[in-house]
Amino acid sequence: MQFAGSRGKEDNMVAQNRLLTGYQVVDRLIELRDLLKEGPCTRREITERMFVWYHDDASGERVLRRDMACLRQMGYQIGEDKRTRKYWLEGSSANLAFNEEEIRTLA
Repeated sequence: MQFAGSRGKEDNMVAQNRLLTGYQVVDRLIELRDLLKEGPCTRREITERMFVWYHDDASGERVLRRDMACLRQMGYQIGEDKRTRKYWLEGSSANLAFNEEEIRTLA
């Protein structure tokens, strides 16, 4: 039973995501980058391994898409197989560390 004014579990997770610091976002991006370096994985595998950051719902999917786009903007080449719906980090053309400007931008 929920009382008026109290938040459900999902509402609390959404509120926590809104309060992320820039450093937590950087941590999430680094963890995603490192997971993609390990080899191809599906969205479901990503959400299972990184459940703290990506929830198995529409909101989690949006955050993951945004993070993939952010990594691409930083120069990481992310491979995608639309048939198997797998993602991976291609080659090592991108700088594997964030520079000061990228950290400030993310914060």
